[in-house]
Amino acid sequence: MIDDLRYAKKLWVDKGAARMKPSAGRAIAAVAELSAHPDIAPEFSSNIASAIRAAIPFDGWCLFGVDPLTGLRTVQFGQNGTEGTAWMAQNEAVMHDVNNYRDLAAAAYPAGWLSRSHQAARTSPRLNEILLPQGYSSELRLVLKSRGLVWGALVLFRSKPGPGFTDDDAAEICHLGEPLAQAIRTYTARSTLTPGATLPAGVINVDAADRLSVSSEAQTWIDDLVPGGDDETYARDVTRVVFEAAHALRRGRGKDAVCTVRTVSGRWMRLEAIAQPDDSDNVTVVLHDATASQRAGALAAYFQLTGRERQVVDQLYAGRAANQIGRKLGISTFTVNEHLRAIYRKSGSRSRQELLARLN
Repeated sequence: MIDDLRYAKKLWVDKGAARMKPSAGRAIAAVAELSAHPDIAPEFSSNIASAIRAAIPFDGWCLFGVDPLTGLRTVQFGQNGTEGTAWMAQNEAVMHDVNNYRDLAAAAYPAGWLSRSHQAARTSPRLNEILLPQGYSSELRLVLKSRGLVWGALVLFRSKPGPGFTDDDAAEICHLGEPLAQAIRTYTARSTLTPGATLPAGVINVDAADRLSVSSEAQTWIDDLVPGGDDETYARDVTRVVFEAAHALRRGRGKDAVCTVRTVSGRWMRLEAIAQPDDSDNVTVVLHDATASQRAGALAAYFQLTGRERQVVDQLYAGRAANQIGRKLGISTFTVNEHLRAIYRKSGSRSRQELLARLN
């Protein structure tokens, strides 16, 4: 793997986290403010871009979140990024390339750069077939890790003929990993107004060549993943969630071919990849409204609730009072209230109503 121990030592031992630049400190503070008060999607995108640019200049960017349980992409923002969604998904899933997300996630130091001056530039499909032909001279990736889990990744691009990213940039961007992970978590689990009517289930067929056949119902779900505003993430970009589920199923990881996604409007969508009966690489991806249990499970993952706390949330969603929850779970009302206080603290909620608003 390119991100070897020598490279990691250069980034962190030689540089040292204590040498963080003031600009990175300002960026961290701005991102932390977004975590405390998550915006609607277009504003979140704009504010995240401004915060990151305060630390490191770039010409294009993409920030995405993943389901912490399965690693599938769930939310995406960006501007002036790359095209070729199906190819990029294949690059990550089946190709050996520089700084694949799975490699960075497993590395001690989860950032890396790519340009013509990289030692593996000649053999990198992503650099030679996507970045350079689209006018990008350099890429910088950071996997967002927090509390032992991966929550997403940040990708920055620079255009030709400007200077490419360096080891210094990779070291500096690492300071933003934890704050950005928290921002993605709180954005996904934000409290929203009750969304509109439940959408009907949709189906997307993915053939062996990764061509999509999308039902009108599925397209409505996909459109609800587009941030809007000045953000330049489009419907074709967010189909990455579909490709990743299909690739997970093909690799024999059926349990990882499903995720629960919070849409831009606040709906909770369940995405499931199912093998077609022809015993080929053809995959059917179903998009439908998540059940109450699936929503509660997603929030439990984002807030890292204990098993018992998850049970209390399920009972809350069923409309039960604290004493009823106690009888149902076989614990005292005092213990229920202790669990509730822990749940409110972890979720940043001030009341039952605010917590339940995250589940609607």
